[in-house]
Amino acid sequence: MPLSQIDMVVLLDDSKLQVCGGLQPEIANLPGRPAHLYVVVRQGDVIATGPGTCDYGNPRWKLNVNVPQGPTTHLEAGPALACGVAIVEKDPAGLEAFSWAQQVDILAQDPSPGWDPRPIVFRDPQQVFSKQGQLDAAQAIASSLTVTPSDAGNYHWAQEVEVRPVAPATV
Repeated sequence: MPLSQIDMVVLLDDSKLQVCGGLQPEIANLPGRPAHLYVVVRQGDVIATGPGTCDYGNPRWKLNVNVPQGPTTHLEAGPALACGVAIVEKDPAGLEAFSWAQQVDILAQDPSPGWDPRPIVFRDPQQVFSKQGQLDAAQAIASSLTVTPSDAGNYHWAQEVEVRPVAPATV
């Protein structure tokens, strides 16, 4: 299954974050078509959200997430929970949606402005078959639901869930 993960979250102001990550496509995904991303970061009662894309020719993505106007809009440096969803085209004529969730640290500032990060080296997954389990702070969980056309107008589906160690950012 394709893989994605967040490896850096930078505080731009008290209601905006820059979220950076990587994407590792599968061979069966159509080259030249971007993956569509949606990321949510939650810190306490504050939730920041934002859409973006990742071109398959580039294994890295970066997008801004914003806190909508409301009673609680203040983000700060420190731990948070992040969740991402990506949708990619699946050959032939299908779509694949996969998601991941992980703990992140919101950084007060970009540790190295203008850096050109290397692709994330994704570690081997641990296959998970139970309906619930423990997710350690140093792990990310990802799931994939693929739907592709089959005969007579029907569809095939496949679902995977993986838990893997979080790969650190390489600056």
